[in-house]
Amino acid sequence: MVRKILSVVIPRFPDGTPIQEFFSKDYFNHIKDTVFKSINCKNFDFARIEYQCPHCGSRACKPVTCKTKFCPCCSKIYTENWSNKLNQQMINQKHKHLLFTIPKELRSFFLNNRELLTSISDSLNAVFKNHFWKKYKITHFGYITFFHTFGRKSNFNPHLHLLITCGGFKESLQWKSVDFFPYLPFKNSWKYIVTTALKEAFPNDQKLLNIINSIWKNQIEFFIDVKGTEVYNSLNALKYLGRYLARPPLAEYRITHFDGNSVTFWYEQLPEKNKVFLELPVEKFIKQLVAHIPPKGFKMIRRYGIYSRNFSQELKNLIKLKHLKKQKAIAKLTWAERIEKWLGINPLKCLQCGSNMILSIFFHKKYGIFDFRLKKKI
Repeated sequence: MVRKILSVVIPRFPDGTPIQEFFSKDYFNHIKDTVFKSINCKNFDFARIEYQCPHCGSRACKPVTCKTKFCPCCSKIYTENWSNKLNQQMINQKHKHLLFTIPKELRSFFLNNRELLTSISDSLNAVFKNHFWKKYKITHFGYITFFHTFGRKSNFNPHLHLLITCGGFKESLQWKSVDFFPYLPFKNSWKYIVTTALKEAFPNDQKLLNIINSIWKNQIEFFIDVKGTEVYNSLNALKYLGRYLARPPLAEYRITHFDGNSVTFWYEQLPEKNKVFLELPVEKFIKQLVAHIPPKGFKMIRRYGIYSRNFSQELKNLIKLKHLKKQKAIAKLTWAERIEKWLGINPLKCLQCGSNMILSIFFHKKYGIFDFRLKKKI
């Protein structure tokens, strides 16, 4: 349904209105490319791969996927692969899922400056490091930050989800458990981190400075959840990872009506979890949807401590010996293996003679045809 809405409405705005005004030129061009790829995901007329049986000459075609995280199908596969990879790296200790949010008065300043999310996440890491060391003499712990930019209404609502170890290692590599994070110090630190980062990013924006002064003067709270939800094993963690990784801002089954001019969808209203239906003009709906496409190359996931890539390999090996729970590796399935698992039919087996089919042709509407048998473009 989302693809249909985009394909119908986007051509009305060849110059990029009504969304171009909110983004830099490069960022907007990246949004256009992402939307274009998503619209043409699995479109045989746009791009396809052909296979041929070497014995009887039978042919089979496979559509080309867009590989974008904006696409519901492709983001699901990305999330699955990333979760399985992380499952092999998580230590055998309890974790907590924490939440840090940004008040609505400040959210729009993150719209065209996503690097601010990285900045405040790095500063938050320093706060955790200080807390673990001063209170428990812990030198090594780990957590992963997932940046989310949408709320229940699919509106722009940037916030941070954390999966953090309930404790860490002292200098002797002895494990020290931590089950409690104090609310008040983290609340005040988070408020200072966000407002300071914004003032440094927009030093001459008087509107922002007035908002920040009002926030401190009126003691406006920044909601955080450091009590968190405890995650006792990697399978439990995967449920959270699947929920907060790369899912699109709006599940297609939540869209109930589209008439060309407006879109109706529902969301759950907390705490009762009642269904609330919302109708938006199609232009506003699209503007709201594409605002969640991150800039090209921007990382929506950040690793810290023992989960970071630059953490000492020697220490990682020592930790693995005692604290890494050996998980059965889940093989990364190819598209053919996924179909065989789903339907019980191998799409690369010739239906006529049972032979293995071989790659023959790649077709792309923009780039033409490449023949793998001749090893040249035709």
